[in-house]
Amino acid sequence: MRSDVLVVDIGSTRLKAARYSSEDGLLDVAAIDSPLQADRVDARAILDAIALIAGSLLDGMLPSAIAITGATRTHVLTGHDGRALDAVVKLDDARGTEFEAHIRRAYGDLGNLGMGAFQPLARLLDCKARRPDLYAQAAWQLELKDWLNLQLTGVAATDPICRARIEPPGASLQAVATRLGLRPSLFAQPVRAATAIGTVISQADPRLDRLQGVPVVQCGFDAWCASFGMGCVANRQTYNVSGTTEVFGSFRPDRLEIAGVSCLPWTSDLYHLGGPCQTGLATLAWFGRTFLNDDNPQCVLDCAARAGTDLPLCLPFVSGERMPFWRPELAAQFLEVRSHHRLPDFARALMDGLMVFQRYLLSLLSPDAMGLHLSGGALSLDGWVQRKADAFALPVTTSTVVEPGLLGAAMCALTAQTLYPDMAHAQEALATSAIVTIPNPVETQRLLVVEQRLLPHLLQLAVP
Repeated sequence: MRSDVLVVDIGSTRLKAARYSSEDGLLDVAAIDSPLQADRVDARAILDAIALIAGSLLDGMLPSAIAITGATRTHVLTGHDGRALDAVVKLDDARGTEFEAHIRRAYGDLGNLGMGAFQPLARLLDCKARRPDLYAQAAWQLELKDWLNLQLTGVAATDPICRARIEPPGASLQAVATRLGLRPSLFAQPVRAATAIGTVISQADPRLDRLQGVPVVQCGFDAWCASFGMGCVANRQTYNVSGTTEVFGSFRPDRLEIAGVSCLPWTSDLYHLGGPCQTGLATLAWFGRTFLNDDNPQCVLDCAARAGTDLPLCLPFVSGERMPFWRPELAAQFLEVRSHHRLPDFARALMDGLMVFQRYLLSLLSPDAMGLHLSGGALSLDGWVQRKADAFALPVTTSTVVEPGLLGAAMCALTAQTLYPDMAHAQEALATSAIVTIPNPVETQRLLVVEQRLLPHLLQLAVP
């Protein structure tokens, strides 16, 4: 049975969509600048963008299902009528940090769920204190992808992974919310991924009227979808989604608690250890914008290629950091600066700082990793895959699928259409082709020397 589905991925930089055919694979991939790039984002602008891109892709065709994924920790405070009550709280918005201690006490000894800034409950406490009028009107706090599903179907739901991020294992989210003085009803109930939430209703959007009755499938967030699209959801596998921000994760059969790192039930038999980081292409874009009059990360890499051998050091936290520190107040620092250092030396020091920090992350998540699956927008940069292989001293596997997040979303939609019995079978069937890049030991050794100098400074940040 042939099935053509519409899949959407709302990224921080680009909003991407595609038609995916069960027989022919990804068709007609399209992308536009993401509305999330704006300083203030109206959730309705995201729906407008999806209606626009979907119209151009479908060209009168009726898909058999729709699945939407997107950037995680991107929240919409939603009224009982489904309307967004305020601007989207984006993934890098650290509001509510001052409530961190309250949240930690509310969770008590229930693991890392209460950690640090960017926590959904901290954002709600901030709203309750700063805008009690909006808090009083709120029916739900929804992830952006879940808000979009609500607009399409009239059903408020989330996926089990997003719910697990705030629900204590073996305990009650209701109890935690009550301790904080928050309404437990603000958190939507989970609907299992790769199952239908509902169908498109008539009042969704006039431009989507012809999609009435099309099933809308529950997706995980972007990293969840990408991990399946990369073909790496298996025991002891490790991955990195490299783009505007970075996501690292590894899979294991049992729960493991590491300070500052979330451990979530990714599938029925695998836990995911990992999370998001701020130190990605946005950091390189900052350097290019500030010092090279060009925010293209490739310009920074080209500049770094002209560096000498005696370099300063860099702690690369220009936007604070999430995993594993969860400290929005962290700032970048250049260390051991000398008068002979030039602009290319600072660009290379920034690159090295990113890689040393990411080596540190990988040592936490998977100290015995045998390889790394890599995807994300950064792969379009010249030599980026080789840099990752050299930094981690591991063979790096990259999928030949350009958009693994869209592929993972398509797996959800096709599984919901019963073309596959579950996501594991969909992954086995569809995530089949890859390229392996081997590390250069000379560059790995150079970076190890940098790590010996920088790591003591980095470890000091682990204690607030």
